Amino acid sequence: MGIIGRFHSRRAREAMVSRKHTAAKRTMKTIVPKFDKHQERVVSATKASKDTSSAREIISASTKKSWEQSAASTGRFKFLTDQTVAVSSLTEANIQDVVLDLLQSTSSGSCSVLVMANALVQSMKCKESHAKGAEDGEFGIVAMLKGEAPPTDWWDRRSNYVKEEMRRRYEWTETLDRLLKMPSSRDEKVSSWEEAKTSLEKVLSFPSEDDVTALPPDYSDDPIAKKYSKKLDVALDEVSEQRHNLSTEERYNFRTVISKTDQLRKDIQSDEDLNSIVQRVKTDLTFNATLRDQQEYYEKLRQSDAIKQLEERRKLKEARERAASLLRPLTPEQRQIVEMAVRGPGREEEVIAQSGTDSVLRQSIRTLQPGQWLNDEVIHYFLVMLANRDEELCKKDPTRKRSHFFKSFFITKLLNEGDATCDGQYEYRNVKRWSKKVPGKDIFALDKIIFPVNMGNMHWICVVAFMTEKRIQVYDSMGSSGQTYLNAIFQYLKDEHMDKKKKPLPDEDQWQLIGTTRDTPQQRNGFDCGVFTCMFADFLSKDTPLAFTQEHINQCRERIALSIMSGKAIM
Repeated sequence: MGIIGRFHSRRAREAMVSRKHTAAKRTMKTIVPKFDKHQERVVSATKASKDTSSAREIISASTKKSWEQSAASTGRFKFLTDQTVAVSSLTEANIQDVVLDLLQSTSSGSCSVLVMANALVQSMKCKESHAKGAEDGEFGIVAMLKGEAPPTDWWDRRSNYVKEEMRRRYEWTETLDRLLKMPSSRDEKVSSWEEAKTSLEKVLSFPSEDDVTALPPDYSDDPIAKKYSKKLDVALDEVSEQRHNLSTEERYNFRTVISKTDQLRKDIQSDEDLNSIVQRVKTDLTFNATLRDQQEYYEKLRQSDAIKQLEERRKLKEARERAASLLRPLTPEQRQIVEMAVRGPGREEEVIAQSGTDSVLRQSIRTLQPGQWLNDEVIHYFLVMLANRDEELCKKDPTRKRSHFFKSFFITKLLNEGDATCDGQYEYRNVKRWSKKVPGKDIFALDKIIFPVNMGNMHWICVVAFMTEKRIQVYDSMGSSGQTYLNAIFQYLKDEHMDKKKKPLPDEDQWQLIGTTRDTPQQRNGFDCGVFTCMFADFLSKDTPLAFTQEHINQCRERIALSIMSGKAIM
């Protein structure tokens, strides 16, 4: 190597070291103040504590909390890979239903652990029940509905509940992903619930029988309560014979009712008390059975409707054809463009694409490599590309209405997210002028409004307001309802109409607010939420059914990269 070559190599190494040093300083500026603040509380708590061991526990807990918060601020959840994850009784019942249905659907009556884990990771009801294991965050709303004042810390506790619920969704996906990746999962077979439960206990911890139904307390000091307790056992044994006809939810509700009656045994002092408890159990069972019969009746009606079945087949075929056109393989020339953008050489700070005031740096577009979290720069720029495509489609078809793509900052401002004094509180005036930038400066003349949402810097979802259809719907690859964002966006539409049109939103009662539906594509890992959000916006803005899955995601990453480098989304 000549002198010039060595000079350039040295300069390149120095530049790389400088960039790493700058990045490290930036990270430390974010984390260290948070850590120092916790350490200050630790010192004060330690001084106040006379017990040395107690002080040590305070330090340990505070330090752990500090680093957990720093990790959460980057949007990444950290899960221990050598521990099992506890599930509730309801989640266990849902898992059992999925496994038994899977075994019955196979000709051999058995399946591999790999197939079983794959079915569970896609089960919305299992993921939902595990997520709802978080502490209930609706107590503040219930209090307000009753006319009572919610707790003073309700907003903080509600925010923590939402984050914990999302953390548990990621936990469910990551835990089953561990089972999927185990070498034995491909060859190990299960043919019964007992075998399946044994395999699942490698990653899941199921509740014991004692956790489900509490043992009756000892009433030896109260002969009357003891006598009626025995009568109650006999009555409940008679009612329990109906359990084999119950659904999953009903079985869980029955076990819950039985558990609650154990707590009431000491209060049974007469036949009236006994009959009241037994009647309550029977009423719950009768109501659940009636509800189940109605659901089964309507399900049979839907299944017997031949016309609807033919229509569904036609739509499915059309969806596959349109999805195939959107997810067509890249040409060799297009693949080379993607490879050079995502993996090619160049400075991290180099602007690799620009459109107006929006731009993408090389370090950002490299997050489109498989297994990487997308940052907001890539997601926002891709939405600009979708807007360019939408404008071109409307020029070709004058009857087509325009759509608008807000950036995630819209929801952040609308709900004051990140504001220490009013985090999560709706405030229309913060975004009052944003509608001036939409096509035609009238959001009510649009066909769709697409809102990317960054939930607490830890998860991306997409919310779409279908203005023509009067519908607002959440699309979350982790399956949450997104009710907070549905309510906020609907309130925004009402306030915007009153502000700009000087009258209430017409047909307000006809609008539908819909959470994530079961047919929404779901991610099977902890890092593809941004890609799913981009694809939701991509497909829906072109009126295309969401006929893509986790298997298509790496191809979708290439699609996003090509759109950014081409200056518009793929037609």
